[in-house]
Amino acid sequence: MAAIHDLTIGGGRQGTGRRLGHARRWSPARRGMTLVEVLVAMSVLLVGIWGVAKGFPLLMRQVREEGRRSQMVELAKRNMELLLANPAGLPLIVSGGPNVSPQMTPLDPDSFSPAENPPNSRDDWNRVVGERGVVPSVLAGVAPGTPVRYALKIGRANPSMAPNVSEVRQLAALLGSPPGAVPTDCFYLAGNGTIAADPAVRSMEISYAWLDNSGVTHWVQRESVALGGANQVLAAAAPSFSGIVEGSAWGASLIDYAILAPGSVVGAGEAALDTTGALLELNAADSGKTVQISYDLQVEESTFGRRARELFEDQVLSDANATSDPADATFSFVTVQLTATGLNGDAVLNTDPAALNTHVLAVDLATGALYYENQGIDPDTGLDYDKGKVTLRVANSPIGARALGHTFRFFYRTIDDGMMTVMRAPECYLPSSLFAGIAPVQQFDVLAANLGGFTVLDFTTGIDPVTTQPVSVSAGATVAVDYTYGDPNNPQRAVGELHTISISERQITLNNPGVLSVIAVRGISLKVRAWWRAQNGRLQYVDVDNLASPTGSA
Repeated sequence: MAAIHDLTIGGGRQGTGRRLGHARRWSPARRGMTLVEVLVAMSVLLVGIWGVAKGFPLLMRQVREEGRRSQMVELAKRNMELLLANPAGLPLIVSGGPNVSPQMTPLDPDSFSPAENPPNSRDDWNRVVGERGVVPSVLAGVAPGTPVRYALKIGRANPSMAPNVSEVRQLAALLGSPPGAVPTDCFYLAGNGTIAADPAVRSMEISYAWLDNSGVTHWVQRESVALGGANQVLAAAAPSFSGIVEGSAWGASLIDYAILAPGSVVGAGEAALDTTGALLELNAADSGKTVQISYDLQVEESTFGRRARELFEDQVLSDANATSDPADATFSFVTVQLTATGLNGDAVLNTDPAALNTHVLAVDLATGALYYENQGIDPDTGLDYDKGKVTLRVANSPIGARALGHTFRFFYRTIDDGMMTVMRAPECYLPSSLFAGIAPVQQFDVLAANLGGFTVLDFTTGIDPVTTQPVSVSAGATVAVDYTYGDPNNPQRAVGELHTISISERQITLNNPGVLSVIAVRGISLKVRAWWRAQNGRLQYVDVDNLASPTGSA
């Protein structure tokens, strides 16, 4: 039995050994790769590596493009926040020409030929109307006679085009006809639309309500009236004019400043642009006064008049980023990281007062001091064009010269032609059938009701000279409409109905049928648009939108 047992075990071992040996000789898991299989595997691997290598630059380009888009969105948001921080200081309108729609983009961004690149909102959105500001006060320690400087909000002005500057003085409306001369701080709007004011007042900005022959009330906001002669508001010339609604008027006088040439010494009641166009210089005697400014924005230094391609942003000079100047402890070096990297080291903003090339212009909003190459910015060490960093040498004492802690506005150009544009809809649109003399940008037409009985308002302002198609400078803008509708004997009223003007048709359709009268149309949209050129050469832009309700005349 023992022998049999040993034989059985031995036979088992031998059998197992034969089976394992057989597996080692024939199992595919242990078989080697043939040359063909190796070549095929290498080919597949090489194709995969080539695909990754081929797609990597595209991926990196997309990453860079998204990074650039994020930068421009952030910059547009910050500019919007600054504008909305003082809604009373917003301009009445930021406008292009009557044939330029804000939605138009260049056909050929590198061409100045009107046939290949017609005027568009990037190049031609360059007129600021009615910007409000307060003349700054003189800081302690500043030498007597030093002009005070107001920094323009929407961009640098074109120094070759004189701005319009007026002092705004709130006037009280008199109820009832004055027995004699009108006091200097008052005005009177008669029922027939005639204005009476102090003889020293040459023009006014007035808001009022008027009635037509059907008894419907219409509102007009911030109409500019040149006094002398007829002294009548525009509504008085309307065929259906019945009278002014008593007690509805409020307004302000506009006292014009004398505009001097850039660089002139200004006196009281005078103003001048500085040579860069970033600042309006006024006399300290006018400190604290409210002024209204209209100006054309900076254009390229060429005969084509295209909008200057530059960015602007505000940053605070922080003490935390300051290092003392070893040569003079009263000065510090402060490095600022601009939002947009890749500064253009070839193109210049403009010729600065010292006739030096200016790649970055910095403005101290508290003092109006200017910083540029060889004037607070070392042209060799103060500019990092690749990273978009600017190092300024600023005073940290005494009080009158201190710049640390102040807000600075930076103007600069980028290698991808980045720029900022601001678009503000007019605060008031008037019916073109009644006010044909008003600039087209402020008009609307009431079109006949369509099949559903709904009324359409049309905001066409011109014809594109290239496509010959109608355009509107308010296309895409948001408006609030007041109107009456329904039973004429018991009319309903819609107040502040919001609509966005169609880009393609330049029209809006009111929500309720049976409209009896359109009382008022008010523009309330504010848009900041950031432009830049992608690596493939195509222009890109992003919009940041908000609503800015109409404000009073003061």
